[in-house]
Amino acid sequence: MNKDILNIKSTLPSLSQSYAPLDIVGNIFGRYFDYKRETLMIEHETEKVKEQAKIILSQIDAKLEESLDSNNKKFTQEMFRLKTIGKTLQKTAKHKSRHFKTIEKLVRMLADPNIDTSVKALIPNMIAMSHASIKEENTLTLQQLSCMNSYDPDQKLLGGV
Repeated sequence: MNKDILNIKSTLPSLSQSYAPLDIVGNIFGRYFDYKRETLMIEHETEKVKEQAKIILSQIDAKLEESLDSNNKKFTQEMFRLKTIGKTLQKTAKHKSRHFKTIEKLVRMLADPNIDTSVKALIPNMIAMSHASIKEENTLTLQQLSCMNSYDPDQKLLGGV
């Protein structure tokens, strides 16, 4: 057996110092245990990094969920605002339609020979008042339409896209 150890020593690369055969075996075992200790440290650090990654991912998920909830809330508010403006525009359209029908009736009354001239004298003023109301409603309609154009591009588009 002693001969085998000497053969191992002779096959090892030459070192600047001479080592006893047991020193070489001791160094090998020492390196093995150093390797095991360092491997455990690396595994421990890997677990710490994994835990930190889980924490970071949960924070990202929370922020994303918060952002989505905020976006849905703003989208709902924007849809309510647009529906309200739409209803107002529909009411305005009905009012304008009534004014146009009134103007048509007044024009027919002007052409009717059975109506007294004193009543016919009042009709142009009534037409002018209806026309002024239509102009005022047109101005309000334009203002409401410009309000509809103000949207936040970070919110969902109409149709949920």
